[in-house]
This record gives sequence, structure tokens and C-alpha cells, in this order.
Amino acid sequence: LRLFDEIKDIESDAIHHPERPLPRGILRKDDIIRAVFIIIALELLLFSLYGLRALASVAIAIGYSLVMYKEFFSKKWLRAHLTLYAVTHTFVVIFLSTAIFSALLNKPLANLPPDLLHFSFGGWFLFNIFEFGRKTFARQEEKEGINSYSKIFGRFGAVLLVLTMAILSIVFINSVTTSAVDSGFLFLWLGVTTIAGFLYAILDRPHLAKIYRFITSLYIIFTYGTIIILQFY
Repeated sequence: LRLFDEIKDIESDAIHHPERPLPRGILRKDDIIRAVFIIIALELLLFSLYGLRALASVAIAIGYSLVMYKEFFSKKWLRAHLTLYAVTHTFVVIFLSTAIFSALLNKPLANLPPDLLHFSFGGWFLFNIFEFGRKTFARQEEKEGINSYSKIFGRFGAVLLVLTMAILSIVFINSVTTSAVDSGFLFLWLGVTTIAGFLYAILDRPHLAKIYRFITSLYIIFTYGTIIILQFY
């Protein structure tokens, strides 16, 4: 998915991010495309080891990602709607999550337990936190010609958007991890993000915006890490 983004953004990166590998000429577009096909082949091979159900599940995820790469054949319109662009792209997380569950449980997608579907949607909300957070800036950091959630919604609106995703992720993930300890840690990460977000929104300082982006970038790791570690206690 990251490789797809590198290809899609090559024209914009040449103007706004000339330091990235493709604009600098360190990598060629053909190199990225070859890497994409190699990774897809490996995904299909690995999932095929778990049977036809797993293979069919990951094929759906790959199919969605390829349509996503073509920007749903509505590039101009979709790019004009940054939030919709983001959530339709991160939605692939649900297909990837359910493909993994299908492989591990040897069940078709239609027969997966509802709580695992809820968990997959929780993952979608987590990736939205990452996506919304990384494109939120202090006023001094905003760049001409580059859209951001802080431009669209304002600083407070952008923070509230992330916090909404965080709360939804907790609601959906808690349908699987019902432990009070799990919930406590998830709300702890929410509290840290809330404090960092409102400090950034109120004071509008670049260093606070960077701290906020750092925390939202790690939110996925905090959440999944908490769930994994606490399974051993």
C-alpha cells in the first residue's frame, strides 16, 4: 500500500517533497511496480498455504487495493475530498484483517464470528487515526498547495476527528477484549492523545504539533501492543 502511494504521489512529491526516493531518482517507477507485483505474488503464495478460503479472502483484499491504486477511477473528484479519500483507502485494513482471520480459522469470510468483524473495523478506525494525525499541522507548518485536516476542519476540528476515531476503535475492539485492564490501557492512550491534541490546538506551536503527530502515529502500535502483551497476563 505504501508503494502504491509512492507511485500515485510522484507528481506532487516532485514539487512538495523532492527529497523522497522517486523524485530524487534513487528509485524508478518501474522498480516500485516490480516490487508491488513481487509482494502480491508472495501474499498469494503464503495465503494459499492455508487453503482456498484463505486465498479467496486475500484475493478480495488485493483486488480492493488495486482498485484503490486506481483511486476508484475518480482521481480528480476523490482528491478534492481529502477525508473521503482517506477513509476509502484505509478501508482496505478491514479486508486484510478478515483475510488473516479467514486463514487462521479456515473459515470463509461470511462465517467469521461477529466479534472478529468488529475487531477488524476497530483496526480501520486505528489506521484513520494515523492518517488524520499525520496530516495535521500548526499554522506555521502549513504549506501552500498541500491540503491538510487542520486546513479543512481547523486545529480543534482535526483533533476531534482523531479522538472520534480513537473512541470508535475502543468501542469496537472492546467487543473482543472485554478485560477491564485492556480497556484501562486503551483509555490511557486516548487520554494521552487528548492532552497532546488540545495542547497543540490551543497553543498552535510547531513542536506541539510534531509531538501530537508522533503520538497519533504510534497509536496503532500502542493499541495492538497493549492487546498482545496483556494476553500473557
